[in-house]
Amino acid sequence: DFFIMRKFRRKGVGRQAAIFIFEQFKGVWEVRQTYANQPAYSFWKKVISDFTKDYSYQEEMMESELWKGPVIVFQSI
Repeated sequence: DFFIMRKFRRKGVGRQAAIFIFEQFKGVWEVRQTYANQPAYSFWKKVISDFTKDYSYQEEMMESELWKGPVIVFQSI
């Protein structure tokens, strides 16, 4: 789970924290959001797109018993 308190949102805190974590823990990442959380989807899409320089992530919509919603997969190297 990843959560930024409302008073720190839109100040770059979440972006900095996410990139720091991606750089510290190299490997394949899978980021999921619920359908209803459009702000989270927009945030992750932008951060991951910037982090991977737009070229090395995959996005799909999962519809299974385990998960329903967007999933973004990428690798931190």
